[in-house]
Amino acid sequence: MRDEDGQILPSNVTLFDFLLPPQAVVLAGILILMTPMILLTGESLLLPLFEYAKTIFIPGSKTTLGALPFTYFLKLGAFLILTFFALIQLGLRLKTVYYTIWSVNFPRPHRLHVDYQPDSQQSMLALLNWYIYRVLVVVGPPLALALITTLVLVIQYTMFVTFIDQTFMSLPLQIIVAMFVMFVLMILTVYALIYSLWNMFTTVFGDVIAITEPDLPAKTAFDRSRRIAFKSPFTWFLYPCYAVFVGVVCYELFLLFFHYDIHDLIGFKVNLPLILFLEVLTFAFYLLMNFFKFYTYHRSLAEYYDDLPPSFAQTFEEPPPLWSEGFAEA
Repeated sequence: MRDEDGQILPSNVTLFDFLLPPQAVVLAGILILMTPMILLTGESLLLPLFEYAKTIFIPGSKTTLGALPFTYFLKLGAFLILTFFALIQLGLRLKTVYYTIWSVNFPRPHRLHVDYQPDSQQSMLALLNWYIYRVLVVVGPPLALALITTLVLVIQYTMFVTFIDQTFMSLPLQIIVAMFVMFVLMILTVYALIYSLWNMFTTVFGDVIAITEPDLPAKTAFDRSRRIAFKSPFTWFLYPCYAVFVGVVCYELFLLFFHYDIHDLIGFKVNLPLILFLEVLTFAFYLLMNFFKFYTYHRSLAEYYDDLPPSFAQTFEEPPPLWSEGFAEA
């Protein structure tokens, strides 16, 4: 971002434009105000479902789905739909606005790479597609293996009960077969978990790619993110930042759910100034962490092209410039 005159930002761009642009102020304010209400409402709706789930594992319990009224499931479904459109869509829009503003004011990461090409609407759709693709790739293998394991356990139990009294199959043989199958499934489970964790860590730049280059398919963003995941030394500071952020958010959620419920919020019995202050601090931490991630991605792309063999780099043709210097509207 530093130009030939030593300026870190373009001449008509201030640090305030980067951290609190007009497009993001209203969205951030709505998100901060809505988050406590949505979280406490979700807690009040999901708590009966958790209590019902616990009764299923009580021996001799005859609890059925009829124990929960039909209106409860209507409320739960409506809450999930409204949460998706209110909280998740708002969060995606906010991230798109910030990454768009940052990308159009950063120079080209390398002369062999195209300029960032964010688009307000297309980038948000690309970001949503990226998250869906990433969840399928990261969560898909362990989930599929869990379903297979459950099915195999049911089949083994059925076979054990069916053939336990049969003379042509001894009990030790059944145990050996069951142990062998479970051993294979255990190895596959460990492999799937390691593979999923690796994909989760190495695709941390996927959302940046989806927003800054929305024309790229999610598979291309996935492959690029894995190729440049550890190109920059800043990456080794990025992962601890994520771990600290997740830990802080989990601790704040624990305190919120432990001390308050939705009735306290409606009755204004909560320490609202303290809650809003903690939300603002958390949002500021999240914002700085995402800016650090964007900068790390920017540096990783530059180092990736610098590390290309000269003979291979010569096959690239320098793309024409797209953005002029200055602040572009997101």
